[in-house]
Amino acid sequence: MGWFYGFKLHIVTNDRGEILNFCITRANEDDRTPLKNERFFD
Repeated sequence: MGWFYGFKLHIVTNDRGEILNFCITRANEDDRTPLKNERFFD
């Protein structure tokens, strides 16, 4: 596909916009990868 440099920040918030959890992944990683981590939602 191409080259990607950097990182992505995935954030879980509640209805008031408060951050409940976050995960940082490499830019070239699939966006669904954090969903495979069950602890991401705890």
